[in-house]
Amino acid sequence: MEKKLKRAGRSNNIVVFGIEEKEKSTMELLRELKENIKQDFNIDIVNNEVNKIHRIGKKDPESNKPRPIYNHLPQADWSSCLKEDEKLIELTHAIEHIKRDVIGLLEEAFADWLTDLQKIKKSQLIE
Repeated sequence: MEKKLKRAGRSNNIVVFGIEEKEKSTMELLRELKENIKQDFNIDIVNNEVNKIHRIGKKDPESNKPRPIYNHLPQADWSSCLKEDEKLIELTHAIEHIKRDVIGLLEEAFADWLTDLQKIKKSQLIE
């Protein structure tokens, strides 16, 4: 029974990655999180719906990588909405990576083609 209670308590925990660390207070962090959730998921979160919110881990002064945000939303329906969209977000990130890879390959192929074309033009001028 205790395991089920712990699991139920954790089911409303959400960890958010990729939000820039520019906040100076917990209230600013909450505001930034709410804005991102509204923008990405079209879900409005009221301040009293978040029980806990904080960054996870130690800040590394040498890294620009933002630390993840841990937050606890007691309303299960908010969590389920966000968790259902996780696959969509992962798919979107995968598509973005594929786009970058394809663009990189196209740029390389174009550069090679341009180099070959310049060699052909030079060889025709020499003849």
